Amino acid sequence: IGSITANSNLESEMVRQLSDNQIAFSQISRPLAKQTGDQTIEIEGKAFRQVPVAINVIAVAVNHNLKIASLNREQLRGIYTGGIRNWKQVGGPDLKIIPYSHSNQNKNTVKLFSESVLRGEKISSVVKNVDTPIAALREVSEKQGAIYYGAASEVVRDCSVKPLPLQIAEEELISPYQGSLVSPENCRNTGKPNQLHLEAFQNGDYPLARPWFIVFPENGSRKEQAGKTYAKLLLTQQGQHLMRNRGLIPLR
Repeated sequence: IGSITANSNLESEMVRQLSDNQIAFSQISRPLAKQTGDQTIEIEGKAFRQVPVAINVIAVAVNHNLKIASLNREQLRGIYTGGIRNWKQVGGPDLKIIPYSHSNQNKNTVKLFSESVLRGEKISSVVKNVDTPIAALREVSEKQGAIYYGAASEVVRDCSVKPLPLQIAEEELISPYQGSLVSPENCRNTGKPNQLHLEAFQNGDYPLARPWFIVFPENGSRKEQAGKTYAKLLLTQQGQHLMRNRGLIPLR
């Protein structure tokens, strides 16, 4: 089994590992081809099938008392590369920004954020690393200027922070949660936190969401059978539960 994340050499690396019998199939964080569905694709004369099994989704968390309505990707990039250091630069109060990121650079959300938001730029030295999402969300809940990005499944349902809508056009926002924002008091008193905006994740409207695929050769070999079996397993109820435990959004 291999695991490959998006980069400029994704296709050639995938073909090389499969062709050299190093792996039977691979988990990847973006489609090998532009299409996103379960289908056969051809790369360098070889046939492969890519099967979506989950969705990798990032949500941005800020303090509930922070007067900020939304951010766009350019503003997030500025915050995490050090160009934006005060909330007043993005329409908020005159308050120092305290950015947090997970310390594990191999974490799915960190890789997705690096590619989709940072786009090759280095993360700033002012960004504070945390070892767990729980620790990061606690910091955000306690510090008014704090911001953190993490798995939507962890951020959206946390009563102590405010998941932030993302701006995708001049006057168009899309939230990682459904409906209106639930206040911390109502969240705690009723036990009903914000709900994930699954439709926006699945149809591609939410900008920081990407399907998670299993890819295997389509050539009648044992590798193909192994890949089919593994993808089928991950799409079962138990498999989707495993995807959720990895911080991914299940498809079912």
